[in-house]
Amino acid sequence: MACKNRCNMRKYLPVQQICDGSSDCADGVDETNCESDDPAVASCVHFQQKQDLNVQNIVVIHESVRCAIFDMGRSPALYPYCADFMDQTNCTHVSRVGGYCEVNGFQSTISKIMICGGNKQLCDDNSENNCIYASSKCRVHKHRLCDGEQDCPDGSDENHDDCNSMTKDQTCVRKFGINEKNMILPHSWIMDNEPDCLDGLDEMENRWDDCLGSRSKDKYDSSVSCNDECDTNDCKDESDCNNRSYGMVCKTRCNMKTYLPVQSICNGFSDCSDGLDEENCELDESAVPSCVHFEQKEEKSLEKVVPISNRTRCAIFNLSARPPVYPYCTYFEDQTNCSDTNRVGGYCEVKGFQSTISKTMVCGGNKQLCDDNSENNCIDASSNCRVHKHRLCDGEKDCPDGSDETLDICNSEPQNVTCVRKFGIPGKSTTIPGSWVNDNELDCLDGLDEDMWNQAEQSYSCGTETYRSRAGRVNKCRNSFVCPGVDNKNSVTIELFCDSKESCEGRENEVCETSKDFFSTKRIIEKSHKSVKDLCGKTNTSVCQENEFDYHTVDIFGVERTKLYLPSEPIDCSDKFGEHYVYLSCMGRCDNTSCPLKSDALKQDSCPEQYSERIYTLANNSYLTFVTKSEGRYHNDYYECDNGRCVNFSQVCDLVNDCGDMSDERNCKNHFTCEDDDKVLLGFEQKCDGVYDCHDLSDECNDFCGKLIISDLMLTRLCWSIGTIAILLSCRTLVSVLQGMKQSIKYENILYTKVLLMLVIMGNLLMAVYVITLSIYDIMYGAELCREQAHWLTSAKCSALGIVSTIGTELSIFSLTFLTILRLYNVSNRSAIVPVTRSSVSKITLWTAMIIVAAVVVALIPLTPGESFENYFTQGYFYEEDYKLFTGFNSKVKHVNILEKYYSTGNSSANVTTDMSWKEISALVEGMFTNDYGNLTVNRVHFYGNDKICLFKYILRPEETMVYQQGNVLTWIVLTLNSACFLVMLIAVVWICIVREQSSKKGDPKNSEHDRTRYFERLILVIVLSDFVCWTPFAIICILHNLNIADVSSWYNIMSLTLLPLNSVLNPLICLIKMGVKKLFNQTLQETFQRFPGVKKGEPRQGKCNCKGSCNCNIEMNSVAPVPQRVGLFANPTWIPLATDIEPDTTATEHDIEPDTTV
Repeated sequence: MACKNRCNMRKYLPVQQICDGSSDCADGVDETNCESDDPAVASCVHFQQKQDLNVQNIVVIHESVRCAIFDMGRSPALYPYCADFMDQTNCTHVSRVGGYCEVNGFQSTISKIMICGGNKQLCDDNSENNCIYASSKCRVHKHRLCDGEQDCPDGSDENHDDCNSMTKDQTCVRKFGINEKNMILPHSWIMDNEPDCLDGLDEMENRWDDCLGSRSKDKYDSSVSCNDECDTNDCKDESDCNNRSYGMVCKTRCNMKTYLPVQSICNGFSDCSDGLDEENCELDESAVPSCVHFEQKEEKSLEKVVPISNRTRCAIFNLSARPPVYPYCTYFEDQTNCSDTNRVGGYCEVKGFQSTISKTMVCGGNKQLCDDNSENNCIDASSNCRVHKHRLCDGEKDCPDGSDETLDICNSEPQNVTCVRKFGIPGKSTTIPGSWVNDNELDCLDGLDEDMWNQAEQSYSCGTETYRSRAGRVNKCRNSFVCPGVDNKNSVTIELFCDSKESCEGRENEVCETSKDFFSTKRIIEKSHKSVKDLCGKTNTSVCQENEFDYHTVDIFGVERTKLYLPSEPIDCSDKFGEHYVYLSCMGRCDNTSCPLKSDALKQDSCPEQYSERIYTLANNSYLTFVTKSEGRYHNDYYECDNGRCVNFSQVCDLVNDCGDMSDERNCKNHFTCEDDDKVLLGFEQKCDGVYDCHDLSDECNDFCGKLIISDLMLTRLCWSIGTIAILLSCRTLVSVLQGMKQSIKYENILYTKVLLMLVIMGNLLMAVYVITLSIYDIMYGAELCREQAHWLTSAKCSALGIVSTIGTELSIFSLTFLTILRLYNVSNRSAIVPVTRSSVSKITLWTAMIIVAAVVVALIPLTPGESFENYFTQGYFYEEDYKLFTGFNSKVKHVNILEKYYSTGNSSANVTTDMSWKEISALVEGMFTNDYGNLTVNRVHFYGNDKICLFKYILRPEETMVYQQGNVLTWIVLTLNSACFLVMLIAVVWICIVREQSSKKGDPKNSEHDRTRYFERLILVIVLSDFVCWTPFAIICILHNLNIADVSSWYNIMSLTLLPLNSVLNPLICLIKMGVKKLFNQTLQETFQRFPGVKKGEPRQGKCNCKGSCNCNIEMNSVAPVPQRVGLFANPTWIPLATDIEPDTTATEHDIEPDTTV
């Protein structure tokens, strides 16, 4: 309508503004004559008022609004006049007429805009939407095909297949064709139960009976011939293949040579002019194969029994074509016993008899022919390819993308297991996947896959047992795993073991899961939030916000958006999985993480052959999508994989390849991917957790963990520094002590002191050698240690390092303890000096030997051979890498868990407990494999292999504090013994100080002489205190850890490589410092005496001398002579008497040195 508005300007009003309840024209003409009480007047519900105001306003349909153009896809939308589109009928302008149909029971014209309008239905039979894609870019109504008018820009509507089957005798006015134009009809439209002619003549019987036979195409592309698929409307392309003919060729009543498909043979109607197609259709004898004619049964409900001939056997048919191409027999008996071997699709029993069936019947859905329906055992290898199970992994590509040869099941093929598959390549023997064996489904034509255990040639002997292998004859017994259960001695090769495929009747992987090594089913998906509506987790609830999940920004009719409670700020989502991860990441609540979902919503044809309960609905009022209903609500929380398969949100980013092509996990940032061929997905908590989940150890051997023996760079430098300095100082100190032994050898107590001090320094030297050697091995192994740790921890090198470090530690502690007790005894009893005798030499030799033997015994006890000692000190086993079940370090607890699972299946009498000996455990492990006894290679993890630094086992693993306490006795004994030694040393040193203090207060006449002996006591005191400061914190921390009070596992190596070796530097350093101070003091005194007047360098001083302390006197007491220089610990360049050197005296004490025999 055109009118003037209130501004007196002429404007155009679209039909949606007429009778819309609001006057847009100044004179109100747009709102006049909008209502009528006459039921004969055409009326409808106004579209815009219903759409915008939800008001059901009935308005009159004026001629001016009929068949007006509208566009609801634009913005703002341009609506039609009527809500039910009745304004698009009975167009007054012929140019707007798009077709003819019945609307509400009355024949009407409808506008062109309603043709191919999708969901905008107007005709009673929805025939206006009977449209097809003539090409990928052009969609037209069926009746605009082959009409001589080019509707598509590329002319594809005139090159359609239907255009090749037309004759001039079949013409009419098409319902949705060019108005009033009489046009030729394609043969396939005749009698197809769809009226195409305006007068309906195409569906009238006998209208074109004389020419029905000419419905087949005259020409077709030869490249599609004999490909076992119907590529023409009557399957003529498959009628002459492999020197065999199917169907019949004859002349029709129109005198046209044509092809008759098998459905037209013996159908009771003669299509051939000579009636050849209806000859020999009666049964002469009961022995002739026969069946009920399909077309007669389907279209006329007649049970007509007809004979089956070679021309009708295994003919190609297509029930989904329009019109359909029927098979010959109602129950598909014609698809059995194919005379053409190239048409054979498989073998099965049909009505109790072994038969071949045609390829057309394989994966035919509801078309069952085999008694067990095995021909329909098919899978979707990809979204566009569905094949029979037996065509998988056969070396032949059946899918265009080759997906039938790349599925996971193809990676689990056992060795030497081959047979002819029932529905595989006829006559070709191929390897079958291991999971098909004994799965209660016959896959091999000879049934070998379900009866392999009973094949005589599969039996073999190992040791005293005879086994049956589902992998063919096994040449090496050690390479097979005996399936759980004592009733059946079945085995599977190591290559197939723990491969996530069941090869032992459903029990193999139960054992593999228990081992937790090299098996991908271990999941750490957090399930703490039962409801996905609350994803705030542990964050402060005050910062949580209520949100609607709106990632797609798509409005789906009938679906409410999921309500979520989300944190207001992004959080770490590395521990979130499934729908938790999807909701958080897609709502922008994850740090450095993008949404894994695709931007578009699902279409109506997404997820083919899934969700049969789907319900179609509108998305954004523009296209169809689908939803499903569960728990009383409609939802569409599905993810479309790259291969076309769909999974729920809960299956996205859940560490499982649910799509099959990894697309559901590819864009997720919550996992670690193994570097091996399996590409197993692991949660970040499984990385560097000490458990091997990847076949190539990459989860434990990477840049973040398990790299070196000494993993910290600063600790490595410290070890090199401590070791080098300790070796140099210890060697220098030992040389000095050995040099001083020449003078000290004459007196017993001095000999004891220096020998014991030398043992202390030797112990420190051994500890320093351990640190340096460990540092050298750290460089030699480098980053490969993680993968080589089995060899390192079980090697003689590691044992030797443990022995050296233990001997060094215990030698120092025992020697220092003995020395301290000896000094305390002498001080307390004021023992007199005793010259060295044979007895004293024997005594110190015995004591020295006892100390060394004690240290060596402590170090060697854990490595003592024998079953009893093995039970006490063996930490675990490393097995051959092939035995995936026991890969990595296997403690007793892990052995027990695996053995319990293995021997709990079946009727095993094995009693698996933690009290078993290692010998009993080894026997049970050997029983799991078909090895000749003794062939199972095992490396024992010794006592010093408890940790990669190969130190004495001062701390226990958590599992060891709960089970098998006997093996921990030595740890507690040594910790207690060493702590007791330091306690004794501390008490002795304190007691010596007390005795000295009491002697000083009492004015002991010998006090002045005893003051001269404190050099050794002070030296011992400083050494004891330094050792006490280093060892005591270490011992206390280890005890607290072993009592489960504190966990020091993470920094035990740092403690061990700093506190324990530190004494190796301090002790020799203290000795050398003491010696240096004494040397400096002696030099000072020498220079002072030489400054006296009248005394020349090198001359004796004349005069009286006080012989009580500072010099030696000659017989006349009138001169002082220089004493010869001494060597060793107390060496001086020019000897000056000190507190430890006294004049010869019969009352001299043990602290006094050898007297000068010339005095």
